[in-house]
Amino acid sequence: MKKQIISLLLAATITTTGVSAFNDTQGHWAESVISAVANAGVISGYTDGSFQPNAYITRAEFAVMLGRMFDWQSTDNPAFDDLPSGAWYEDALLRAASAGVMTGSDGRIRPNDRITRQEAAVCLARALGLWQVTKPADYTDFDEVADWAKSEVSALTRFGFISGRGDGRFAPNENLTRAEAATLLSKLLRPEDDGSNTPTEPTDPSPAPGPDRPTEPEQPQDYILFYGKKIPILENLPKSDKVSSDFARGDDGRIRYPNARAGVDVSAWQGEIDWNAVARDGVSFAMIRAGYRGYTAGNLNVDAYFERNLRGAKDAGLDVGVYFYSQAITPREAVEEAELVLELLGGENLDLPIVFDWELPDSKNARTRGLSRATLTACAKAFCETIADAGYDPMVYFYMSLGYEEYHLDELGDYPFWLAQYSSTPTFYYDYDIWQYTDKGVVDGIDGGVDMNLMFE
Repeated sequence: MKKQIISLLLAATITTTGVSAFNDTQGHWAESVISAVANAGVISGYTDGSFQPNAYITRAEFAVMLGRMFDWQSTDNPAFDDLPSGAWYEDALLRAASAGVMTGSDGRIRPNDRITRQEAAVCLARALGLWQVTKPADYTDFDEVADWAKSEVSALTRFGFISGRGDGRFAPNENLTRAEAATLLSKLLRPEDDGSNTPTEPTDPSPAPGPDRPTEPEQPQDYILFYGKKIPILENLPKSDKVSSDFARGDDGRIRYPNARAGVDVSAWQGEIDWNAVARDGVSFAMIRAGYRGYTAGNLNVDAYFERNLRGAKDAGLDVGVYFYSQAITPREAVEEAELVLELLGGENLDLPIVFDWELPDSKNARTRGLSRATLTACAKAFCETIADAGYDPMVYFYMSLGYEEYHLDELGDYPFWLAQYSSTPTFYYDYDIWQYTDKGVVDGIDGGVDMNLMFE
């Protein structure tokens, strides 16, 4: 989603020395995100070394900033009466207009007008492909939001991109400041780029995942130590209460835990399965892949063995859940994936959840590379909410680095987790309902290795 930085300047007086050492941001509430966004090349400071965090930005400037993060190619758009030919912002505005992000009205795009907070929200929502949300956002001044911006403001709020002012207002008609723009755009940076946690505004197809295999030491109380990184603990998520010494590996290679059930997850990669033999071999549940999205073109695909696996597992008496291998890059795509699963099920009852399984393929051509933490979290929420609205139980699957570093897990606390960690004992800090501990399990009725799981009661 993020593209290479283009060479346009934000204004004639703005320099491209995008460094964090501005002379007027120290102690500012947005200091850390200003540094992160500037270092990413999205927004720059002025020639006098200042950033001017409280200055307002124009529609043209915001279009340039967005254009540095989204790969809009076409500039095929009717001419605007007020867009000067050759202006430093002309290309960015034409690309934004062609993408349907900043469209203007009455033949005018108003490049030099200050952009309001609701106008910026509409542009970002369109850029992210967020669909219409009818439930109003919970702001004390939501009735002041224009009708043309209500769904976009609600969508960005619902998926964690905006949270309004600290006094409960959104202030839709106030102009967007440079600090607020930096905060908004910081949500699109990858975790390693975002510098630190975003501050609150003041009152004014891979057949098997690649989980983390090494185990981790005992965690300190105030942070999680993960591969040498100190990750802040999320207080709203329950800590895992599983006892390491209670995990035991049997002679058959399977790991057992008191009151935990053995299960498998399968796809077309396993070929034909004798489900009765699987059931006789001590397996009590199965997670069946319904489909997947391609990681280059992004096409949706149905798993060739979904229907026969679903029917075979059910007929053999196993409890059954379903997962979808996602490569969504927008919440809209995640909804499409959920709707495909629901269409395939056709109202079929399930014993176990429908799972959002988003993974990052080991390919430089993967369309998901560069997806921001906030966007991925919004995709998971969109999928899960669509599933829940249809009356099914949703779940989120991840391996440890994905959970710790790619998701905002605190925003997914309403859903159970399925952890993948290939080790003898799980070490994930937070609670989870299912643990996938190997992709080389041996089970009667299944040729070759298979993913093995424990489900905790």
